[in-house]
Amino acid sequence: PANHSNRVRRALSSFPSHCIGTRGRYNDAPREASMARVLVIDDDAALRLAIEKILRKEGHSVVAAADGREGLRHLEGDQFHVVLTDLKMEGLDGLEVLRRVREASPLTQVILITAHGTIEDAVAAMKQGAYDFLVKPVERPQLLSAVSRASERHRLEVENRALRAQVAQGQDSPPIVGTSAQISQLRQTIQRVAASDATVLIEGAVSYTHLTLPTN
Repeated sequence: PANHSNRVRRALSSFPSHCIGTRGRYNDAPREASMARVLVIDDDAALRLAIEKILRKEGHSVVAAADGREGLRHLEGDQFHVVLTDLKMEGLDGLEVLRRVREASPLTQVILITAHGTIEDAVAAMKQGAYDFLVKPVERPQLLSAVSRASERHRLEVENRALRAQVAQGQDSPPIVGTSAQISQLRQTIQRVAASDATVLIEGAVSYTHLTLPTN
């Protein structure tokens, strides 16, 4: 098992740094991560209950499903930040659940969990948009870290979509007031980076004597 986990980690090393949740090594969760709405899908009742208890104790809101079809029914009537799903299940397997989730709720982050992890499964899951791939037995810190990071990714993607919508609407966006060359350059820069997934930091001192602030 140790050699197997090492092989999976090596296979995932080419993916972004958040995708290293396999056994024994993972990024720290955000210090003040918000509590997530989590859907847990696993046909192993004991494991499903254990994961549910761990997440609830941490303060997350959890809905559990015994198979893929039940999980998708929950997804139709509810919204989730994170879906944790077993890979090997009767009927709909984890990869099919992943595909359906990505179609129905693109911002929902999916984490696959399995005792039968292979390099091929891990690569396929990441290519289809999985946030992370965990190999059983999943330790508590590893599970909580993966869920917290996935929840944070969901939050950032929601905010990013909202900001893009504001930029697209133009006049409906909060105005940047000013007529200087620097303000004009800032507006042009915002337009250029709006379509990017990169994180943008705007630096610079603000001189309130040169700004006309809108009043109600």
